[in-house]
Amino acid sequence: MAMAKDANVARPHWARRVRQDVVRRLYESDARGLRDEELADEAGMGLYARCLSMIEASEAAEGKVLCPACKTAILHDRQDEMILECGACEWQMPWLEYRKTFQKKKLAAPGILDPLRQFADQYAKCRSYEAKLIAIDSLLHTFHAQARKWPTSPIAKNVLQGNIQEIVAFLDSLAYGDGSTAGLMASTGAYQATLARSWAGGAKRPKDWREPHDPEDPPQN
Repeated sequence: MAMAKDANVARPHWARRVRQDVVRRLYESDARGLRDEELADEAGMGLYARCLSMIEASEAAEGKVLCPACKTAILHDRQDEMILECGACEWQMPWLEYRKTFQKKKLAAPGILDPLRQFADQYAKCRSYEAKLIAIDSLLHTFHAQARKWPTSPIAKNVLQGNIQEIVAFLDSLAYGDGSTAGLMASTGAYQATLARSWAGGAKRPKDWREPHDPEDPPQN
């Protein structure tokens, strides 16, 4: 196949995890009743870009690559010898080379795509500062396996910089006050209850983690 002049030089771009200090300053400002629109956009757009990258990388790992040159979907069978080829713009790249661009970056996580898509859809529609804060807060306090009896760890570990211990400590330290956007305190209360049942919060790994969550269950010790 003849290749377009610059089609073969396009490489996928993946958004990095968001710095904790950006989110921390946003919450501290909000707790004082200050509505910093620029800071909300910096944190929100960073998380939005990261979620989109995670969705794209996860789908690529499952067999659907978006051409980095024109965003056409390219289906593939995940075989090592596969050459990805875009029929729309003639972009090409070996699948092994493409895969290396997102490996070891906490990007491919097929099991948590629903919360990521929910945040991306919600944030894209946000117009007010308050709506952005609620969307950000909801994402940060959502867990892997949220609907199961034993959630594992906060999704924040995939979208914020830091290891799981640092992320849990960071979420625990987020500032709330009389000036905080309405609804944030309820979110953190639900987070603390879920953390107590999670592996990240010290609960023992269950024999069958697939068992659905029963709201009446006591916290796991």
